[in-house]
Amino acid sequence: MNKTITFEPLISIIIPVYNGENYLKDAIDSALNQTYKNIEVVVVNDGSIDNTEEIAKSYGDTIRYFKKENGGVATALNLAIKESKGEYISWLSHDDLYMENKIEKQVEKLKALENRNSIIFSNSILFYPDGREVLCNVRNSGYIFDNKESIITLLFSSGLHGCSLLIPKAAFKKCGYFDENLKTTQDYDLWFKFIKCGYPFVLVDDYLVRGRQHEMQDTRAKVDLCFYERQKLFINAYKMLLFDLLFMKKDNFKIVKRILTELKLKCYYKLLKFIRVTTGRL
Repeated sequence: MNKTITFEPLISIIIPVYNGENYLKDAIDSALNQTYKNIEVVVVNDGSIDNTEEIAKSYGDTIRYFKKENGGVATALNLAIKESKGEYISWLSHDDLYMENKIEKQVEKLKALENRNSIIFSNSILFYPDGREVLCNVRNSGYIFDNKESIITLLFSSGLHGCSLLIPKAAFKKCGYFDENLKTTQDYDLWFKFIKCGYPFVLVDDYLVRGRQHEMQDTRAKVDLCFYERQKLFINAYKMLLFDLLFMKKDNFKIVKRILTELKLKCYYKLLKFIRVTTGRL
């Protein structure tokens, strides 16, 4: 008689934090309170000068804690990944929250897939200090983004919350880690690298992450830097994926146009459009 093979991989929830005394406890609690129990929580203190260390150490052996000199969120993420013991990595920002079944739902999805070397993600909820909430549904043309066009569309639509991803640790070894020179777009930069390496993105169509919106976020506190890095990101993505963009369907191509226009990169859109027109693709 064949025994049922269980699939309960160790999941490393990594939490990079810098001066996170206001929100860190809530983040750690949401990680420890997961219904899926085969987890480890890895907290990396990126040189905080507030009470972050005291809060982290109050959890004792229930978490793994590391402290380093300040170098930016990418450096903290990379250290956490390298120190983690799990087969899969789940990033949680110190000011965001997981729904209690976040990991369970995503492991269930992995278990049902033939290719468990996939990146799992979900929808998210943005919440504000005044109590407002915004539901963020990832634009999709199907639940499995297993070709370059669908994944490119997903990333260009900017609907993907980084903390919703569950990533095979092997993907980092194959594709590389977060770019430590980037301060606000290190996540999307890496997602594009995953595309280039051929990793499929698979959607769990549930709201599994709550993203806190506040004035101290880098995307708000460093607006000019964020805009510059986004421009650079999409230029690099444009160059890397030019061939795939050339053959993209019209509806998805409209998303590329909108994003490039918003980023004041109309010249790239015009060039791409010219190529598509001359080759009969538009």
